Amino acid sequence: MFRYLSENITFVLLKKRMLNKEKRDVYEYGIEVILLNSVLLISILLISIIGKSLTFFGGFLLFFLPIRVFVGGYHAKHSETCLILSVAMYVVSMIIYIKFAYLYKNDLAVILFFVSVIILTLWSPLKNPKHQLTKYQYRRNKYIVCCILTLQIVLFIIFYKMNYTIASCEIILIILASGLLVIGKIGKKVELYWFTVNKMK
Repeated sequence: MFRYLSENITFVLLKKRMLNKEKRDVYEYGIEVILLNSVLLISILLISIIGKSLTFFGGFLLFFLPIRVFVGGYHAKHSETCLILSVAMYVVSMIIYIKFAYLYKNDLAVILFFVSVIILTLWSPLKNPKHQLTKYQYRRNKYIVCCILTLQIVLFIIFYKMNYTIASCEIILIILASGLLVIGKIGKKVELYWFTVNKMK
């Protein structure tokens, strides 16, 4: 659906000579990403309103999105699958936050938070063969990730000390971001293994 819409929008813009024909694939991909993210944000905002948890939505925008953009990790092959999985992960994470608002007082959860921060620091950004980064972009993204994580740790300590339950939101979302990074890294190694095995046949 998103691919079809992005192709149609790109075709209309090309017909009106608003875009360069040589970069058609780039425009189609960009428009598809914009459409997907717009639908995703509207969907999770509505879910947050229905679930009476706008705090979690704010936490998602503050803690998850910035780190996810620069870290990378698991990505579904199709936009529709990505949307369904993203909404499902958001709903599960929001339910955990609602049910365990004082998760930040749990020592194991705090340890998992800091382990996740270490994983994100060491393994990011994940190299994606489809969208390769130059050495400069890789170093820049690594630096941005370190800055974001430093800020996240400072915010967590402030929220923890002030007994704000948004600290629990931060724990959940940072663990989720590191989990997606680990899955993406494992998936990449599995793909590389199968590629090597098939090449040897």
